[in-house]
Amino acid sequence: MLLDISIAELLSAPFHFILEFARKYEVYVVFKGKNTIISSPYGNQAVETSGNPGLAKGGSGDVLTGITLAMIMQDQRIS
Repeated sequence: MLLDISIAELLSAPFHFILEFARKYEVYVVFKGKNTIISSPYGNQAVETSGNPGLAKGGSGDVLTGITLAMIMQDQRIS
């Protein structure tokens, strides 16, 4: 929905579309699937292949989001 393209189109070239989104909005993108594709707004991309079927449960994305935010906030200073 964010890309305004079909799922089939996204899955036909995920690296392209995810990188395009990351650059356009200047964000990091974590695209979950069988493997996880991570894209930075600077053009870097990585694929994470570890994981297990237990991660396919409802709520695991919420946990991933919380962990990611906690790691990002480690570098923030409170004035």
